[in-house]
Amino acid sequence: MVVFAVSICTKTGKALVSRQFVEITRSRIEGLLAAFPKLIGTGGKQHTFIETENVRYLYQPMEELYMVVLTNKASNILEDLETLHILTKLIPEYCRTVNEKIVCEKSFDLVFAFDEVIALGYKEKVNLGQIKTFTEMDSHDERVAEIVERNKEREAKEAAKRRLKEIERERRERERMGLPSASGIGNLSKYANPGVYQPHIEQRRETPTQERNTVSQKVPVVQGLQLKKTESKTNSYLKSLKNEGDLVDLDGSPTIRAAKSDLTASPHEEIHVQILEKLLVKTDRDGSLHKMEARGELMLTLAREDQSQVFLQLDKIDTKNVQIKTHPNIDRARFLKEQVLCLKDSRKTYPVNTPTPLLKWRYQTQDDSQLPLTLTCWPSTSREGVTIVNLEYELGGDREFELSDVLIRVPVVGKEQPKVNHIEGGTYDFDSKNSLLEWSIPTIDQSNASGSMEFSLTLWNKSNNATSFLFPIHISFNSDRTYFNTKVLSALASEQGTPVKYSQKKNLSVESFTTE
Repeated sequence: MVVFAVSICTKTGKALVSRQFVEITRSRIEGLLAAFPKLIGTGGKQHTFIETENVRYLYQPMEELYMVVLTNKASNILEDLETLHILTKLIPEYCRTVNEKIVCEKSFDLVFAFDEVIALGYKEKVNLGQIKTFTEMDSHDERVAEIVERNKEREAKEAAKRRLKEIERERRERERMGLPSASGIGNLSKYANPGVYQPHIEQRRETPTQERNTVSQKVPVVQGLQLKKTESKTNSYLKSLKNEGDLVDLDGSPTIRAAKSDLTASPHEEIHVQILEKLLVKTDRDGSLHKMEARGELMLTLAREDQSQVFLQLDKIDTKNVQIKTHPNIDRARFLKEQVLCLKDSRKTYPVNTPTPLLKWRYQTQDDSQLPLTLTCWPSTSREGVTIVNLEYELGGDREFELSDVLIRVPVVGKEQPKVNHIEGGTYDFDSKNSLLEWSIPTIDQSNASGSMEFSLTLWNKSNNATSFLFPIHISFNSDRTYFNTKVLSALASEQGTPVKYSQKKNLSVESFTTE
């Protein structure tokens, strides 16, 4: 059976909705439907058909309209009638009343439903329930995402209202104290120490000008006392921002974890070498390694021009599982033979006060024992919809890494804070803004090579026991050990020169470490 088209038309042959399943022009369809009323007999049949020289019409009356199926004459008429029967049943599912206005409004829904019944001119084996399911395109993940998005919008609106009220309250307080309403507390620093004013100044009464000066000096004493209240309110406001997930210090300045380490960086020599690696890891939920890669580079920074042709002697290099590339200006042959980094052309120099990459490498492995940290997740859900999650970390076995600033971030559903039942090592915090449970561990070494945390939360839909919302889990940390285990042994100002002072720093950081 080949169905040319399915149409809904009026008794005069005007097409309201028409879906073609073969290559056929619009004028051809309109011409066939315009001729249809003239071919209808006078007998009132429930299911009828009409045959012309090339086309068979199968139709069924629906109040003021007709459902028409156009096929070729060689098709199976019994299957044609079954198709017509299913299509006719679809109309009341989408149209409350079958009239011209409602059909035009629901035209796209009807076309989508027709496509589920007929594909490329042939009938599909579907029923009404399956058709409704396919056309609704219901998605559980989409519902969860919509709920989370609505919660985020509501939280943002509430936070904005709270901040607006706090700003308005602070403005009224400043107006009541007679303080200027611009720029903030920093302008009032001159009143921060009211103790410098001497009480006995009031006894001196010489001129009106001095009287005015004395009065003006008495006022800041009261304002200085009021300033403490303003600072207290400011601190409480900043604490509320921190609880809502905004990363701020109590002095009002924004804070970024990475920036803190930069501020506390130790001074270095005029010749400074950095060995930096970025780690990319993907593991399964049971802790097994799926992908691991470390990308690194050796950076040289010089402070003086007379050292711009420095020679660096590196320690012995283990090239197992490592792909190494040198800078085009570096003598690669000498590096591979002697592990010396020097310029290929003696007429060239290194740039001054600019970090220059001399060496790049990529380390890849599928060995689980090479992981610096292994995380295992054990979720379980009860019939009441309570999910209990056990997280366990373990320091890598083959390499004695010492990890610092370890942060494990677990996504949870909704804004309700999970209940932490047990934690072994570190502290936890809940980021309500991003719906993340954060497990922070300052240092992981041989003294605390393993640890665990257990928390529980209630699912928003108790009938859904899936725990996929807990993944991916993101991990970040820093370490002073790298996989490309080399270091600078000496530095020479020239090839035959004397050794010069240098400093070096090694750092392994995480670009992406996920458990999925």
